Amino acid sequence: MLGIIVSIGTGLNQIYKYEDQWMNYRRNAELLKSEGENFFGLGGAYRASENHEAALRDFNTNVSNIKRQDVSNYFEKVVTQDKDKNANH
Repeated sequence: MLGIIVSIGTGLNQIYKYEDQWMNYRRNAELLKSEGENFFGLGGAYRASENHEAALRDFNTNVSNIKRQDVSNYFEKVVTQDKDKNANH
């Protein structure tokens, strides 16, 4: 019985790529967290800013770029996987 459950779990993981999705989620969460920490501490890319108001535009741009890259990577991966699946059938 345990073998069947493990087999089903492994099959679902291969179909839905939970591990890849989780790694991508964690990577983006850490990038956004780091960006927020730099902004609130006026460190990193925001070191030259006098205050948070002056850094806000750069912060918004950087967060938008992280999100845009995430979407781009996701679609690139999905399209690549679909092409690979179709080529193998």
